[in-house]
Amino acid sequence: MKKVIIIAGLVLGLGGGGYFAWTQFGSGMGAAPEQQVAGDPVYFEMEPIIAPFIRDGSFAKYVTLIVNLELASDSDAEKAREFLPRLRDAFTTTLSGLAAIRTDDQRMVDIDRVRSSLLNAARRVLGKAAVRDVLIQLTH
Repeated sequence: MKKVIIIAGLVLGLGGGGYFAWTQFGSGMGAAPEQQVAGDPVYFEMEPIIAPFIRDGSFAKYVTLIVNLELASDSDAEKAREFLPRLRDAFTTTLSGLAAIRTDDQRMVDIDRVRSSLLNAARRVLGKAAVRDVLIQLTH
């Protein structure tokens, strides 16, 4: 009976020590913490992008999109400047893939769908943590 109590005490002691270490030092062995300090966003303004607007299956007109990226830091803005040709290519390819950037009723541009698609494209180029949002102004 004494051995069972001693073994139970050791197990509880080691388990408690392990839990303490895990909560104090993190669960990842050598992994960088994923906490991101939320600071003020940095905005990166791009040149306007021209995209086709399709109505009833045929070309109707071109629309101009003014795109601003909301980035996490100044270093992400510097990376965006460095990768600007890749960003423009990703955006142009994405908009061409959408082909018809319109709502189901075909009367207006589906800005939510465009924003979501451009956000995914920007995150593929710059990294998910770098791009917080894509802000779009639509001009005709």
